[in-house]
Amino acid sequence: MSTKTAIAKVSRLDADIEALRTRLESKLAERESILAELIADGEAIRAALGLVEAPEAPEDRPVALATGRAFTEEEILDIRTRNAAGTSQSALARHYGVSQPTIFGIVRRRTYKDVA
Repeated sequence: MSTKTAIAKVSRLDADIEALRTRLESKLAERESILAELIADGEAIRAALGLVEAPEAPEDRPVALATGRAFTEEEILDIRTRNAAGTSQSALARHYGVSQPTIFGIVRRRTYKDVA
């Protein structure tokens, strides 16, 4: 292959690469737009259904040493009320700094059965 032919091929490849880069950037922008719409739609649906997320987690949530229980009665009632209102068990687990199965047990009254 002659030098001229090689330079011409490299130039064509550079042009092809630039065209692909432009197309990729366009597709990425389209993807971001679609994701933003999905997020907005999801927030609108959650708002319409009255579903809420748990607030920020407290810095330090001490164990109730007097009773030896990890949660107070007020926290148990809060967990059950928020879950019934649509807050996910995972969000509640993050809020209280425990695992989702712990929240599941509370919500299903497998633990803290004595708390109304």
